[in-house]
Amino acid sequence: MKAKNILSTFIISAVLAGCASIARELVMPNQCQKCQVTDPNGNVVWEDDGCGGEVSGMEDQCKITAYDYGCGYICSCSTYKQDPEEEE
Repeated sequence: MKAKNILSTFIISAVLAGCASIARELVMPNQCQKCQVTDPNGNVVWEDDGCGGEVSGMEDQCKITAYDYGCGYICSCSTYKQDPEEEE
């Protein structure tokens, strides 16, 4: 019974995450985010940059990556708007 509840929770979470990505892509396609993980010396060891639906979960992934690297690694994210003419 417990495994069934865990599976149901996982499926619902996956569906909601997918819906958030689609909604962000439709409503705010020009809203972009750049996240970086830096080491204690300030060197970038991980970076991700995306717009619209691509930013869903990006900050969480940045925090997880910083945690995985270890103590002293910092996650920082910033948002910006992309000019519609620059879109590919």
